[in-house]
Amino acid sequence: MKQPVARLKKETAFEAAHYLHNPKWSREKNLAVFKRCSGFRAEDPKAEGMPHGHSYRVIVTVEGPIAPDTGFVMDFRGLKDLLNREVRDNFDHKFINKEVEPFKSHPSMQPTAENMALVIFGLVKKPLMKAKVRLVSVEVWETPESCALYQGR
Repeated sequence: MKQPVARLKKETAFEAAHYLHNPKWSREKNLAVFKRCSGFRAEDPKAEGMPHGHSYRVIVTVEGPIAPDTGFVMDFRGLKDLLNREVRDNFDHKFINKEVEPFKSHPSMQPTAENMALVIFGLVKKPLMKAKVRLVSVEVWETPESCALYQGR
């Protein structure tokens, strides 16, 4: 008989600041495209690199066989510890553009919810493989109404 497979979701949260800014573009184009998120202030021509903050939520979905001896796909505590280590420790109370890789080293990579989901997927994929589960997706919620979902494709 084939072993049953289930999916688990685990959520973590962190507070962080960022701005969206393409260094190849003019101040005017950054303001036109990214508006208030650009790090510029329309009313203050000297203001630049001004961040704004979010209360981010990250939801990771994993999949694997249900172990007959424990009934687990993965222990929720182990998943929580992994997310604390790989996500919260890297992002919580950070200025993402200036303190979090790869955004710090690659200023043209925007710290959007989409790119953050991609980066977090990369951070958690290998440890989850070691735990013998498959990473299905990473959701990054920037606001209660807006999220990006990355599924590794």
